[in-house]
Amino acid sequence: MAQAFLDSYLCVLLAIDQICGKHILVKRKNLVRELHTAVKELYSDKVIPHLHSCLDEILSTSLSRFEQMQLVEVSSYGNEKGAMTSFVQCHVE
Repeated sequence: MAQAFLDSYLCVLLAIDQICGKHILVKRKNLVRELHTAVKELYSDKVIPHLHSCLDEILSTSLSRFEQMQLVEVSSYGNEKGAMTSFVQCHVE
């Protein structure tokens, strides 16, 4: 199971690397969904050995951990109905 965590964290870190320094603002929900799809595709191509790596909970937790490490900044905004939308951005180059 540790390999699944390592693969998930690596995929999230690679995604963060792609948005760093480019002033890109990405919805957190969309980023997790796209990472989920990408990891499933990597699994089907036999690049990643464990399908557990695509779990949304692991991907979301790893994104939160990188936020705690201040590699990314997550900003949340509410709308008139009270729903919150979170956005991920990275200022580090």
